[in-house]
Amino acid sequence: MKHTGSASPEAGRLNSRRLMQSYVMALCLIAVFLTFSHTMSMMALDSARYDANVINVSGRQRMLSQRILYLALEEMERPSEGTRRALASSVDEFSSAHEQLSGMARKSTVLIAAYFSRADSESLDSIVQDFLKDATEIAEQELDRAGEMGETMARLSLLGTDQLLAKLETAVAAHETVALKNSQRLKTLENASLIAAGVILLLEALFIFWPALRQTRRAFLSLEAANANKDAAIKRLVEFSEISADLFWETDVEGRILYISGRLLPDLSFEEDPFVGEYYNAILGFGPREQNIMRQMLATQRPYEGILANFSDHKGRRYKISLSGRPHHDAEGRLTGYIGVGDDVTQEVAEQEKIRSLAERDALTGLFNRHAFNHRLKRQMSISMASGNSTCLLALDLDGFKAINDTHGHDAGDELLKQVASRLQGKLGQRGWAARLGGDEFMVVCKSSLNDGDLKILAIELNEALAEPHKIGSQSLSIGVSIGIAVAPRDARTMDELVKCADIALYEAKWGGRSGHRMYDAKMTVDSDRQKELEAGLRKTLQEDGLEVVFQPIINLETRTLSGFEALARWEDAELGVIPPAQFVGIAEAGGFMPMLGHQILQKACRAAANWPSSPSHPNPHVSVNIAAAEIVEPGFTKRVTSILAETGLEATRLELEITNSLMLDQSAEAINTLQELKDLGIQLSIDDFGTGQTSLSQLRLLPLSRIKIDRTFISEMTHDQNSMKIIRGMIGLSRDLNLSILAEGVETERQAALLIAAGCKEAQGHYFSKALAEADVRRMLQQYIATESRTQLVS
Repeated sequence: MKHTGSASPEAGRLNSRRLMQSYVMALCLIAVFLTFSHTMSMMALDSARYDANVINVSGRQRMLSQRILYLALEEMERPSEGTRRALASSVDEFSSAHEQLSGMARKSTVLIAAYFSRADSESLDSIVQDFLKDATEIAEQELDRAGEMGETMARLSLLGTDQLLAKLETAVAAHETVALKNSQRLKTLENASLIAAGVILLLEALFIFWPALRQTRRAFLSLEAANANKDAAIKRLVEFSEISADLFWETDVEGRILYISGRLLPDLSFEEDPFVGEYYNAILGFGPREQNIMRQMLATQRPYEGILANFSDHKGRRYKISLSGRPHHDAEGRLTGYIGVGDDVTQEVAEQEKIRSLAERDALTGLFNRHAFNHRLKRQMSISMASGNSTCLLALDLDGFKAINDTHGHDAGDELLKQVASRLQGKLGQRGWAARLGGDEFMVVCKSSLNDGDLKILAIELNEALAEPHKIGSQSLSIGVSIGIAVAPRDARTMDELVKCADIALYEAKWGGRSGHRMYDAKMTVDSDRQKELEAGLRKTLQEDGLEVVFQPIINLETRTLSGFEALARWEDAELGVIPPAQFVGIAEAGGFMPMLGHQILQKACRAAANWPSSPSHPNPHVSVNIAAAEIVEPGFTKRVTSILAETGLEATRLELEITNSLMLDQSAEAINTLQELKDLGIQLSIDDFGTGQTSLSQLRLLPLSRIKIDRTFISEMTHDQNSMKIIRGMIGLSRDLNLSILAEGVETERQAALLIAAGCKEAQGHYFSKALAEADVRRMLQQYIATESRTQLVS
């Protein structure tokens, strides 16, 4: 911000003196430069003049030597008084030129350089003498050659001597004229250099002093204008000289802005300042903690520092400011307001937020990680319990995620987790926040204003949102979620206890059929301990291959003959007792060891069926085995089935695999290809419990099925519920249209069997026909069957 406040006259005079000192120094530098330039110019002119004189004198001396030669020849041929006088005059001129050339040689830079590099015994005179001696010898050689030439010329024509001398004198005169012109040119060059130096001096003076004079004029005008408010400016300058920051500010006692400036407001003038007169807390945004600190500091009139605030300048640019301030008193000690500074920490705060985000956020989904979840949940529980409110926790676990991850790859699994996280955040909105603890385990923490009804509605909404198909590349994948809900302090008073309660409720939701939710209650803890015992016992039983397989007959309703057997798993533990299949199968699915259980049942069923007695007229019946969806989508499942068939010796055409309804939700190409591979081997495929769960009729045309099994719930109600009977007739008609066989399970009475026959159902199983038999009983039944003449007699 530009400020038009005053400065003292002493400061102005000090600036003026400093400015004049700068001008004087500049003038001195200019004078030194011009003197140096002039000296170098003169030295260059002297050197040029010296070279010209040397050329002139040496030329004149050479011409005189030629003239003496011809005069001497003239005297030898025709002696006369005039010739002798001319010869004597020429010799004197030659001697004078020789002396002049010797004087110039003493000033020659070449001879001076030779003098400084001489030996100690040499002097300048000796060097000059040597130079002249060498020059004389060269001149004598020149004269000898010239004499020989002249003598020859004289012999040829003595009559032309006068003319030759005349021409020689004319040449000497012309040479002297040229030398004179050269001297005049050198003089002109010297004058021109002086004029050029003067012009350069004038231009440099104008170039340097004109802006300086204008700047001086502006400076004095500014100082004169600043004197209008000099006392306030001097006082503020003294106080601000102790600190340096991006923002300077001053308020009155009531907190109104009197002055604000700094690097963050470079283009704001005092006259147009929109902040002056505003209260400080209207232009600075404080958080709750910072607001409390500011109130305490102002109430006690204490200085403060490092208070973080949000600041927006007059152009809407946002900054994070670290404020520091102190009370301001007048001369009598009365509080007049506060003065202070603000440091721009926008970049530092952004970097800290980035580091904190990396430390608190899950790298894959962007949700809070386990560390941030623990910290935030503990803090929220403390605040809620102190205020008498509650903290609601939802534990979420994706159903069948491992199968998708194994079948479609980790990249598809990661993309699915990202989409799940995005849907969680979008559905939660302002009702809470989500975290990913690892794998497919998520947590949702809700606000205390939600009651049990709201939490159940939220759980249903989350389940529905996540159940929508997820577009992963070119595939569409569906997945469910199980949710456990716990509320503090009703269910727990510590964070660890609350998480444990939510996990127990989640386990109950998974065991109860998945894709649902459960609210925690106290009895679940007992049930959870029981479930943990069962899980440990089942794991041990599987490791010891301790599961038993029994077989329930499948009857042809039209002929009342034996069609095959369904293999069923049974678990009886010495300590835990007999555990129903529905219970331990749920435990196996929740514990993730369903593939191990299915492998053992399939292996035992195939081994038993391969050893059943048979005869040519009574071939062996087929055996049906339940296979979970998690097994189908595991890589290499077809190879494992083929290996079991080869190991046990059972024909593929005698094996039927019953697929659970949950596989109907998986439309992946991998699952369909696996089923097609099994059917190509000759294995029959059927859907178990058809009509329940989330069966999709449109998917019947996608899977390579052979049979549909009507669930026992419809059979048990068909005698007294017309709607159930209508549904059964519809299923039978659907199977007939799709060219699929149909089987009813759970037949308990003769009336049920009669109604099924009337509706067109071909096969059935249930306690009405036979209970599940041990392997030994099956062998005895088949031996008896072979011994009879008719299958009907056996069933009767």
